[in-house]
Amino acid sequence: MKNITVSNYNEVVTDSLVPKKLKTDHETIQSMLDLYDEDKEIKEYIDLYLKKLNEFLEKEKQEAKKERSSDKKKTNPTSDHIPKSSGKKSQHRKVQKSRSKPNTSNAKAVDDLNPAVRFVIRYKNLHGKIKERKHIASFLASLQRAIIKHQVGKDNPYSKEIEHIQQQLIRTLKLMGGEVKINIKDESLEKYVRIAESEKIRLSVAYIKRFISLADKTQVKDKAQRLLTQIDKALNTKRITENDKYKNEIDEIRQYLYDYVNSHSKKMQVDEFTLNGLQEITGEVKKKTTIRT
Repeated sequence: MKNITVSNYNEVVTDSLVPKKLKTDHETIQSMLDLYDEDKEIKEYIDLYLKKLNEFLEKEKQEAKKERSSDKKKTNPTSDHIPKSSGKKSQHRKVQKSRSKPNTSNAKAVDDLNPAVRFVIRYKNLHGKIKERKHIASFLASLQRAIIKHQVGKDNPYSKEIEHIQQQLIRTLKLMGGEVKINIKDESLEKYVRIAESEKIRLSVAYIKRFISLADKTQVKDKAQRLLTQIDKALNTKRITENDKYKNEIDEIRQYLYDYVNSHSKKMQVDEFTLNGLQEITGEVKKKTTIRT
């Protein structure tokens, strides 16, 4: 079979051709193929899905060849070929339900939000708004891509909520016309608000992210002054304490900000080593691995 692409998908792909674990994606893809070139999230999701589908079909093709070759070598087969079960349940694109409940007492300070929490916040923020079909498809594509890449999996404490959001987006996309007003039931909305408030970005990390956005930029003294003032206030009011895991980094960026604000330089220059270290904290770059030979 020829390689499956966006242009030949509807012509080549049938329900029976798609493996069980990609069925949900198959249904979703059919409703957004026409938006492939209109949105980055949609394009990236479709490309990832097609890659997975083509890999599956190629693997299936190679296994069939091996079986045929094996059958030719057999002279006295004693039984029909029966594929062995791995004992594992097929991994559907739908996220498995979880019994765990979110902790809504106090927001937990984290370096980065749980991906599921990010999607819940994004969905919650749709309530009461009118959205075009492209926007709903883009959100769904982003969610499906995260599921395929195992960024949101069955072990996530909010997997039940993610599955519900997934199904609501799929249903909305199938039934809507050009645009739709999103109305979330009160009970669900309250639950999503609790989840959204269950985590918060550590204040020191939030300030580090803002500092990175100013690094090596020109004409940003006003922004640098505001950030410096906010950091000083956070330190004075103990919102950032001596025990904060990134207190040393906060002291370092505070010095950069102070020097820049009180200089004649138009550009806030940050050395590459410091910037890379800060980006590792925020997850903007991967840690480098040293290979010894």
